[in-house]
Amino acid sequence: MAELLIASSLMVLVGVLGLQILRPAFQSSARHSARAEMQQQAGDALDRMVIDLERSTLSGVALLPGSSTTPSGLAFQRLEGFESSGSQRFETQLRVYAWSPNVGTLQYFTWQQGQAPALTYNPSLDTASKLTRTDFDILMNNPPRRVFPLVTGVSAWTMTQAGNAVKLTLVLKRETPGPPLTPTPTAADPNPRPLRHFEEFTISRNVALPNGA
Repeated sequence: MAELLIASSLMVLVGVLGLQILRPAFQSSARHSARAEMQQQAGDALDRMVIDLERSTLSGVALLPGSSTTPSGLAFQRLEGFESSGSQRFETQLRVYAWSPNVGTLQYFTWQQGQAPALTYNPSLDTASKLTRTDFDILMNNPPRRVFPLVTGVSAWTMTQAGNAVKLTLVLKRETPGPPLTPTPTAADPNPRPLRHFEEFTISRNVALPNGA
């Protein structure tokens, strides 16, 4: 009986030690899985933007960079096809990708004439035109009913343009496990709150905008 108890105790001890050894590996696997999922979401969203922009024209794409307090946006009319005369024909639907720093989610929605909210923007079938910053802010303050979230955990979205070349970059931020970090006390804040662990990583895509009317 005593031998059985000793053997059982040893098995429990070995099991506990095994879990302690394997726990870091499980945690690391979970962290890598969560990061890979975020990267996949961001990559898919950027690839979708690239496809949309390649079906647009330089004259109809509005890059609307924001700041740490104001939203960023990318708005455009896609090229639908060509008339028998060879002239371009554009969609009357406006497509918008948007990000707000207070939300942290990259979103997508569409808008067209006659839909709320009312804008000065007036898309045309034969000529692409750019959405203004004023109209974009109206859309952000009064978004359409159907808004689709694409990527969560976005801490920044930058857009740079040089001629036809556009670079789109998403900065992703996620909390990681670890003991709280204790910041250095200051005269203004003698008892600062512990800080959490975060990691940031970026994903970018480049696209060349087609010329067009």
